[in-house]
Amino acid sequence: MIIFEQQVDSALIWESLSAIIGTVILIIGLEFLCWDHEWHEKLMKRKDIQKLYLSAIRQNLLAGFILGPPAYAIVTCFLALQNSYQPWFVSIPGVLFVQSGLYGIAHYWMHNSHKRIYATFHKYHHQFNETTFVRPITANAVTIAELLVPYQLPLVAGTLLCQPLRMTCFVP
Repeated sequence: MIIFEQQVDSALIWESLSAIIGTVILIIGLEFLCWDHEWHEKLMKRKDIQKLYLSAIRQNLLAGFILGPPAYAIVTCFLALQNSYQPWFVSIPGVLFVQSGLYGIAHYWMHNSHKRIYATFHKYHHQFNETTFVRPITANAVTIAELLVPYQLPLVAGTLLCQPLRMTCFVP
């Protein structure tokens, strides 16, 4: 398949999946390190906690393996077509600055705008709290709307504005 006249091949697919595979491995490792008898008992005794924990796993997998790679591939194809790049010492801090700033604005907006926006975008994430549980997997447990607006959109905008070299964005 050709996107922006850039060939989508197995290398691009692997590149698009490598970041999420690394994230999943890290989350599994952190879950293992945090797993204790108290958590095990809570998980086994409360059906609501089991349901919420499985929901967090599902949202992580949906975000990582279904929605993340296409966004990464589109940005990667766009970067491959650029004729000009910023040096890494400009583009990397620039991308991080733009992404962090836009994420902060979006997060503020989700909390301080109309209740319907909070419910659509961010309420799911706040189900994970001191009354239910806060585990490593809950950091990435977000709705599709939240994934797209405060997470992916700022990262894509930062990449497009700061024009890093394609390989600067590759996370093996």
